[in-house]
Amino acid sequence: MARTILDRLNLAGSSLLSVLLPEICEVCGRPLTDGERHLCLSCLTQLPRTGSHLRFDNNEIHRRLSDNHVLVDRAAAMFHYYRDTPPTQLILSAKYRSRPSILQRLGQIYAAELLPTGFFDGIDTIVPVPIHWTRRLTRGYNQSEYLARGISRATGIPVDTRMLRLPHRHSTQTRRGSAERAANVSDTFARGRSKASPSHILLVDDIITTGATMRDCLRVLAERRPPARLSVLAIGLAQLS
Repeated sequence: MARTILDRLNLAGSSLLSVLLPEICEVCGRPLTDGERHLCLSCLTQLPRTGSHLRFDNNEIHRRLSDNHVLVDRAAAMFHYYRDTPPTQLILSAKYRSRPSILQRLGQIYAAELLPTGFFDGIDTIVPVPIHWTRRLTRGYNQSEYLARGISRATGIPVDTRMLRLPHRHSTQTRRGSAERAANVSDTFARGRSKASPSHILLVDDIITTGATMRDCLRVLAERRPPARLSVLAIGLAQLS
């Protein structure tokens, strides 16, 4: 209940702000025209796309998630995430500046693009990566849930926010190296209270960096009985230095 109230208050604040101030593109700063939301058509078409939809069964994401020996069926990310470049403002605004609806919009756009490829065929549940309740309290929302809702809006696949939980808060992953990220989230996620028995789960998060967070979530999902096929989707695929 508290989670729903926080989300509604956040959406109400965003709606009021959009009335008081004209909406501008999050990337280039230009005023948006009718039909555009959060970013203009020009910036949308110029996002550095990964092209993972062309080979969603064997790509760079699979390689980053392979360490825990959990089989990932399909994997896709919308665009390459380069630090300190204009497109990163989309993720930063969604995550830290009370603009989570950006991810909902991007999720809807990307899912609509992927639908004709068969990426979502057989997937019956979308599971967002959870955040700790204290972080949700201070931030007001879980940005990955907004991403999941956008995907659900385009595909009709239901979202399950009770399948995973984060019992203990870990420190931020920002600025950590690969080994530090893995150690920071190792065995931190746990099974939630959902009683659903999906046959194919889509795990979603805003950014895949080293893959440490998703690997730990996949570990938990792989332990469910009966077992389910597992796929992943993100908006950003961070470039590793």
